[in-house]
Amino acid sequence: SMIKIKNISGRLTPPNASPVFVCENNDIHIKKDEYIAIVGESGSGKSQFVKTLSGLNEDYYELTQGSIEYILNDTESFSVTSNSGSNDINYSSIKKYFLKNNIYGRNIGMMFQNPSTCFNPFWTVGQHFDEIKRISENTEVESDKHEKFKNKTLQTLFRENNTAEAMEEFLLRKPKSLSGGQKQRIAIARALYGQPEVLVLDEATSALDSLTEKKIIEELNQLKVNIKLITDGDVAGALLVSNSLIFVSLFIL
Repeated sequence: SMIKIKNISGRLTPPNASPVFVCENNDIHIKKDEYIAIVGESGSGKSQFVKTLSGLNEDYYELTQGSIEYILNDTESFSVTSNSGSNDINYSSIKKYFLKNNIYGRNIGMMFQNPSTCFNPFWTVGQHFDEIKRISENTEVESDKHEKFKNKTLQTLFRENNTAEAMEEFLLRKPKSLSGGQKQRIAIARALYGQPEVLVLDEATSALDSLTEKKIIEELNQLKVNIKLITDGDVAGALLVSNSLIFVSLFIL
């Protein structure tokens, strides 16, 4: 297994609000080359679950029990736990650990449910990719590799920009001029850009019509994307990309 989730439970305590218990008593092993879809009703905790294993929870989230073991490429295996007395990494420090060891983007890529929150409104589409490139590479070889993969991904996901001039014009556009579907496709492309070994898509195609959703899924398969987890409110859509299903009930997985 690449990620072993062992009996985890969590709690959200937003400012000036009552605590909410989420993702209670989860025990899941995610294997290499396994595609898992997490499906369930709105508010059932799907997003919170994938944010927990991706180390991207809100600051007021607390892992109250259990542990998560990570066996990833180019890094020693490690575990995070709710137990502050353990020799493992305490979950409250997971963001610092992931940043220090360059795990975000390189090992684990995440596309959030609302892609609009992931854009700098003053940057062009191209600048968003340039920033990922700047923080993730160290050599000219990596630079060339990233550029080729970016071009291939954008050409696949945005077939309507079928000339070099059209793509150049598209890369100069800013988020406010993009449709919801275009923002989702750019968010997918950005998550793919670092070529992470674990890709998490949270409601990745919710702003797309069913025909476009099917085309995007086919294109992701064409790109040989290594999706590990995808959340979806629709079982039929989830079945298109997964070989395992996990059903979520309200607030309890």
